[in-house]
Amino acid sequence: MFDAVNAATGNRFRSYTGLPAVQRPTGLNVAIAEAAHDTLVALWPAQTAIFDSLLAEDLAEFPDSVFKSRGIALGRRAAAAILARRANDGSAHAEPVMGEDYIPGLGPGEWRQDPISLIPLALGARWAEVRPFVLRSADQFRIPPPPALTSARYTRAFDEVKRLGGDGTNTPTERTEDQTIAGIYWGYDGTPNLSAPPRLYNQIAVLIANQQRTGMGNVVNLARFLALVHTAMADAGIACWESKYVYKFWRPVGAIREADTDGNPDTIVDPKFSPLGAPASNINPGVNFTPPFPAYASGHATFGGALFQILRRFYGTDRIRFTFVSDEFNGVTTDNLGNVRPLIPRTFPNLSTAEEENGQSRIYLGIHWEFDKTEGIRQGRRIADYVLSHAFQRLTNAAGDEAVPVGIQ
Repeated sequence: MFDAVNAATGNRFRSYTGLPAVQRPTGLNVAIAEAAHDTLVALWPAQTAIFDSLLAEDLAEFPDSVFKSRGIALGRRAAAAILARRANDGSAHAEPVMGEDYIPGLGPGEWRQDPISLIPLALGARWAEVRPFVLRSADQFRIPPPPALTSARYTRAFDEVKRLGGDGTNTPTERTEDQTIAGIYWGYDGTPNLSAPPRLYNQIAVLIANQQRTGMGNVVNLARFLALVHTAMADAGIACWESKYVYKFWRPVGAIREADTDGNPDTIVDPKFSPLGAPASNINPGVNFTPPFPAYASGHATFGGALFQILRRFYGTDRIRFTFVSDEFNGVTTDNLGNVRPLIPRTFPNLSTAEEENGQSRIYLGIHWEFDKTEGIRQGRRIADYVLSHAFQRLTNAAGDEAVPVGIQ
């Protein structure tokens, strides 16, 4: 959609696919709708009828004209260009099955299957094979090794998640009610009607863009903002999962249950430790779970670091106050017992506060370590900075002036 908008407005910014600017007035909104439709159909062909219906509704708002025809053609070209560029990018593979395609380690510190949910997948074990959108390679910003199991940092992280991450039923917890809400609030752990974390961060990005009036009178600015956010998050996912499967560091549930094997006299074993777990929202009955991939670094923290750094850099400030209603607490979503969770908005005084709570939330759930959060945020920020300096940059003409758009309709 960015390339369609950019081409329709004279390519003020560097095109991602090299799509040339249009030379005649073109239906901009039509181009956006067509580009979105064609891309969605290619990605989710089973839902083609839904996408066709939505496109027809959008196009019906515009009378037939040469501008509309040009917009449809431009949208099709933009979608075809990005789909061609991402063809054979390494993402079309089945997820490895534990014990068959992926053999987990059994030693201290090594990630293994969640003993509670027994999810049989090593989710994302091959995601490092996916070609990045902007980064040079998946390992460009690989995080440093996790702390040694006998180190003071590991001991502190162990004690923290053990204190705060228990389920409160089988395992006692010192977590407050507000911390429990925060843990669940940032979830979006792939359950029905919630989807994965990038959807959460997209919702926040759109909320803040609207709050900051980003697209008012300048739709290309909004399109560029969303392109920056989503390419940064896409590369954050690739980079984070590359690090995860390089280090294959165990999750708290395994570490606490097997602490008597870690060589650290200060980590006290609890063979029945049960974390609060990632919320099995809208699954009734359901079991909260530890996500089926290694701990280090946190995907939530890395995605969040990328998002909030793009926001900081794009708007030039961390001081953006916002209130957001998570779909985990929207008055509709149910917990794993079928109880409807209440509507609970949360307000953040600035971006850094939200970024920190997003990362910390995974500790409250008992599924991540402090260093997962810290290094994940750092990695996400570095990826965002790189994307900002290497993609969608403003263009100038030979005289040094900003590129001037042709007319649009």
